[in-house]
Amino acid sequence: MVQSNILCKNEKLSDEQYGLYDTRIKNRNLLSTYLVGRIEYSDELVEGGVYHKGDILLKVLFLGISYEYSCFGDVRVVKTYCKNGSIVDYNKPILLMERMEILSLKKNDEDSYMLMQGILSKTVELNDVHASMLANFLYNEWSTNYEELVPGTIFSAHSAGIFNVLLASGSASFPDIVYFIKKRAQLIKDLQCKEELWLLMTENLDDFYQKVLDQCYKKVKLAIMTDENSGVIAMNEEDSDLLESIATSEKQFYKLRKLGVKAPYHTEFLNPFLDQYAKLVEELNIVQNDSYEYIFHCENLNEELLYQWNNTFNWKGIMEKISRKSKEIKDVSPNKFITKQMQKLRKREKEFG
Repeated sequence: MVQSNILCKNEKLSDEQYGLYDTRIKNRNLLSTYLVGRIEYSDELVEGGVYHKGDILLKVLFLGISYEYSCFGDVRVVKTYCKNGSIVDYNKPILLMERMEILSLKKNDEDSYMLMQGILSKTVELNDVHASMLANFLYNEWSTNYEELVPGTIFSAHSAGIFNVLLASGSASFPDIVYFIKKRAQLIKDLQCKEELWLLMTENLDDFYQKVLDQCYKKVKLAIMTDENSGVIAMNEEDSDLLESIATSEKQFYKLRKLGVKAPYHTEFLNPFLDQYAKLVEELNIVQNDSYEYIFHCENLNEELLYQWNNTFNWKGIMEKISRKSKEIKDVSPNKFITKQMQKLRKREKEFG
């Protein structure tokens, strides 16, 4: 048996698409084939049936080779287009599916469902606080390989990735997390902060913090410490001249890039709504699954969510904890973000001791 996705072609039917995944019909995947061959649906496959990641949905026989199509995630089969055992022609539809996460979203939170429709149809921009957080959460959920999770797995994540840790570890439910993301975004909007996030590149972040950021602490705050040379700051664009003036006088070279995130996450700019945020965290109903381990600033996930609200996210420190904890990292993030960061960290450790 040859494992292949050669027959999988997710074609666009209209412009109402979004880059989370290529679809032909909004919220759905239409499977067609590049091959001419005999199609055999799985014996268990029926219209309306729900199937999970790794389940074999069908295979196409071509020149004596069997090409399987395995399920990419939790889906519901909407329609089968071919008679079992028939010959399927090039580029013809064979199966229509829809993701269960979208259906769950519609069932549990109509507001979030409608927002996701706007994202998918490109009528909602991802610089919207709620849209960006919801899209990030769902993208990570769709892309995570849950098959690799076993008791004793060590979880960690960068910033808002903690929402996916809560779900993957079974410490919080999908509906509760979706609701929490919505209410959290509303808090940010109600605060009406003028500060936003900027990528900061320096020759040495510690030096820059002590010589520059300390002098403009009320206006510019460090949100994320990424590594020795870079991080993320929160500030109002109007205060960029102040930052430039101090950096120039201290002979500190730096570069800035606006990230398009209209919220001062991980800073004291969010202090006024800390009590309201704490109530939201309580409503998230976290029951920490201690079958796994967690590496963040705090061992307790409730406490970690509270900490991240108005404290600098020390990603550099978390990565160092991960490095000390384990030499082998099983990274289930969709873009292998932690693996890439760990490679950089260990390269620096090897170079500088």
